[in-house]
Amino acid sequence: MASFGINVFDFGAKGDGITDDTAAIQAAINFAAERGGGKILFPYTKGGYRIASPGIEEVDGKPVRAQLVIPAGLHNIQLEGEMPCRLLNPYQVRPLESVKNNFKPTVFGTLSNNNTWIFSDWEAPEEHNSTARPWAILAAPEGTSCKGKFSVSQFSIANLEFRVYINKEKMYPTQSAVNLQNVSHINICDCQF
Repeated sequence: MASFGINVFDFGAKGDGITDDTAAIQAAINFAAERGGGKILFPYTKGGYRIASPGIEEVDGKPVRAQLVIPAGLHNIQLEGEMPCRLLNPYQVRPLESVKNNFKPTVFGTLSNNNTWIFSDWEAPEEHNSTARPWAILAAPEGTSCKGKFSVSQFSIANLEFRVYINKEKMYPTQSAVNLQNVSHINICDCQF
């Protein structure tokens, strides 16, 4: 698939929902950044791309708090899933008492896997400081450019679904899907978080 750009399979990703694909996807992102950018293809797989490695607190002394890191630089990277996302796959968390209003409580394990999806099963450390940087599956480190502290000039995501880990006892995630606060230009198309 050289005509498309970079394929995560070429870097060792399996997309089987079992293998930890964190290192392979990070290698593809790093390769694209080193060459000045490029499109990174995530072929559709029923199992999805499992991100299981713990998040990184900082890169080169700059806060990032992510499992996958967009390297700082003037590159233009795009992550793209093979198929456009079908919408309405997220959990709809409802309390048990909502049953009387004709709603059913959340049932886990019923989400369909018909999108090209990246999921984390790592439970991020709980953060209670509302001003602290959130944990995320994917993020760019804090930079020094402008008031936005940008470190990345351009980043795009298309046709991908990101799912974070939800502890069923807590019923809320301790991380976000992506944190692009330190990217100056962002393009997101047909995605779901």
